Amino acid sequence: KIGIAGSYGKTTTKEYLAAILSSKYRIFKTPENINTLLGIIKLILKELDENYHILITEMAAYKKGDIKNLCKMIKPEIRILTGLNTSHLERFGSLENTIRAKFEIVDNLSQQSRVFLNADDAIVFKNCQQFFKGKPEFYGLNPEIEKVFEAKNVRVSKEGIEFEIFKNKEFYFNAEAKVFGRHQLEPILLAITVADKLGFNKEEILIGLRNIRPLPRRLFLKRTEAGIIVIDDSYNISKNSAEAALEFLKEAFPEKRKIIVTAGILEQGEKKSENNKWLGKKIKGTADLVLMTKNSNLEFLIDGLEIPKNEILEYNEKIESQKQKAIIFDDAQELNINLSKILKPNDVVLIFPYDLPAHYY
Repeated sequence: KIGIAGSYGKTTTKEYLAAILSSKYRIFKTPENINTLLGIIKLILKELDENYHILITEMAAYKKGDIKNLCKMIKPEIRILTGLNTSHLERFGSLENTIRAKFEIVDNLSQQSRVFLNADDAIVFKNCQQFFKGKPEFYGLNPEIEKVFEAKNVRVSKEGIEFEIFKNKEFYFNAEAKVFGRHQLEPILLAITVADKLGFNKEEILIGLRNIRPLPRRLFLKRTEAGIIVIDDSYNISKNSAEAALEFLKEAFPEKRKIIVTAGILEQGEKKSENNKWLGKKIKGTADLVLMTKNSNLEFLIDGLEIPKNEILEYNEKIESQKQKAIIFDDAQELNINLSKILKPNDVVLIFPYDLPAHYY
């Protein structure tokens, strides 16, 4: 049994694990929208049977104790913490509360339990010794932290990623995956590490890697008939995911006009101003044009973008998008209706979440 907790990356980690482990075993994984104690109990009682070899569960936390109770029930032998950030600050009240809630994944361990932590996440690494007294197994790209598996000579393109895998500092195999962005190697390396611990050989891991596919609305590339490339990253947004998406946009499409659609980073509580200014600054170094909607994040995004006022206009039919740096829409509906009028052939548009429910306005 495998349990996955974290502020971000749970679904991607679950899917990549399932893709690789399914090359040898029959996998039962919780659906994306079922990650609470009651939901998982109902699902297991209804659908899990002896024909499955491995259970993979996402473990969401809506309050202190949620993940602890999930671990008591499921008793996962493999426990994974993907990363921590300020997502859902309005739910937990502070980053410290978030850290405590997510680190419940390492509570009540058995002698058979293995703990895997993301070496690339500074908050996880900083706090791991406080909450976990054992020896975790790290995964990720950080060269300063000892790991069994490393990825080197990484090549990122609009076709996917190519890389070399080293095991205990020795070359192991060449690989590729049809997913987008350097950050995808975090869950891939985790999946390789877990598979190795479960006795998978090189060939079985490589077969599993071929099963990995992009997930809808998570850096999912679509090409329109008009020759426009749409990068759909609209499922969720955090500082981690935004930085990864912007890095991919610059790395894979250096010569194209880059347009970014955003409503800012949501559920930031007292960090709303700071984190949306940060996002604006990050976008400034990447985008040729930014499309935004009116909401409570807007003023902070504009502060971060540092665009002259004469280059920021509210949308109207006469706007020439080639001359503006930013366009503001009344709401998501207006943006949706008029987006096709702004995009040109060969543009690349990165779509962050912007179709917001009313309580965000």
